[in-house]
Amino acid sequence: MNYRTVFHTVGNILVIEGGIMAIPALVALMYRETRALTGFLAAILLALLAGFLLTRIDRREEVPLARDSMVIVALSWMAISLFGAFPFYISGEIPVFVKAYFETMSGFTTTGITVFRDLEAVSKSLLFWRSFTVWLGGMGVLVFMLAVLPRKGGGSAVNLMRAESSGPQNDKIVPRTQKSAVILYLIYAGLSVIDLILLKAGGMDWFDAILTMFGTAGTGGFNIHDQSIAYYQSDYITIVTTVFMFLFGVSYSLFFLVLTGKAFSAFRNVELRTYAFITVGASVAIAIDLTAKSGNFLRSLIHSSFAVTAMSSSTGYIQENYDAWPGFSRTLLFFLMFFGACSGSTACGIKLSRIIILAKSVWADVKRLLSPHSVNIISYNGKPLRRETITGVHSFIAMYFAVYIVSVVLVSINDLDMITNLSAVAAAINNVGCGFSMVGPNGTFSVFSKFSMLVLSFDMLAGRLEIFPMLMLFYPRTWSRY
Repeated sequence: MNYRTVFHTVGNILVIEGGIMAIPALVALMYRETRALTGFLAAILLALLAGFLLTRIDRREEVPLARDSMVIVALSWMAISLFGAFPFYISGEIPVFVKAYFETMSGFTTTGITVFRDLEAVSKSLLFWRSFTVWLGGMGVLVFMLAVLPRKGGGSAVNLMRAESSGPQNDKIVPRTQKSAVILYLIYAGLSVIDLILLKAGGMDWFDAILTMFGTAGTGGFNIHDQSIAYYQSDYITIVTTVFMFLFGVSYSLFFLVLTGKAFSAFRNVELRTYAFITVGASVAIAIDLTAKSGNFLRSLIHSSFAVTAMSSSTGYIQENYDAWPGFSRTLLFFLMFFGACSGSTACGIKLSRIIILAKSVWADVKRLLSPHSVNIISYNGKPLRRETITGVHSFIAMYFAVYIVSVVLVSINDLDMITNLSAVAAAINNVGCGFSMVGPNGTFSVFSKFSMLVLSFDMLAGRLEIFPMLMLFYPRTWSRY
């Protein structure tokens, strides 16, 4: 491993984070929140100092290989969560540092699970910071760095972008990687602004509208009120949030196709069609299930569509206590946590592209058993898949469930009920903001011990970075020099 390049890049990320934290510091100054302002100023100084020292290690621009890029991504996300936790800890809002780290990791990984029991009592600037981390983490901190800092060497940028991007196939949308990063952020920011305007038009004040937009765009869903979206008691806001949760679960490369006049190609995408089919199908199925009790199908459809989209896009906003819904509806929502939305979006989870490829692979194996001499080519969006892609999907899903099972066993040490443990780990590794039972709509993750919070923090980051960058840290050969 090229240690100098790794630490130099992590240093750049910390310098950027130090500069970004000036924004919530201004919010603290505006609301005259002295303790929060002290926390932000101290965090800014620490991040800038650590970043400056790391960037002094080696100022030469070298091209990190794929292995280096995975380590850079993993360490960068751990570092920004570490330094991003200081405002919570120094201000005293979260007096236990492990919990402050957990909260910040939840933000940057766009998970949205929280240890706060009374959000109404939290400082405005810290609410702003935790929601802003969701927006920053949605597209990716390394993608942001590539968009704002020019880099020499195309291989460097490509490896970094691929290590942080989601899905089995991570291609640039234009030949130049930095230009791809800029285009991605422009699309992301454009959708965010539209969402913000529509939320403000629905009667939200600017502060609530901005923070709700941050949570929706990053599909992180950090609540700013204890009742989440239900606080506003508005069907308009519910519907707008539902639509944008769905849109932010769509691959940004498809938005690029639409903007460049290739809408037909975008709508032919098999993952998008599957995403839409599952969302509509699950929403209608749950609405029918709820109507048997409520008697109002339209009202049930609004609530079911919101819950389904919140789960499948991994946003995790809450409009109603779905933990009190019938067993069929709760079971469907639980499995939607795993499916996720589209690759190349801000949503997390396994991703529908992998599930589609796995289904095609299984079907090809069945046909091979029936006709041993037949040639079965697995294609995706009309293009044959490489064997490496198919093998990568199998490996990812195997490691994903291995991490999930081990994590459930580890957090079960808390002696909480099984539904709480299963759904808590599912919420963490799929980066969904809410689970069931004690971590459901009426609960928080503060019920877990410090050890379990560290396990869940690992799961959040492993889920956001798609397992392998985190596992690379435990492979001894990773740390050997070239």
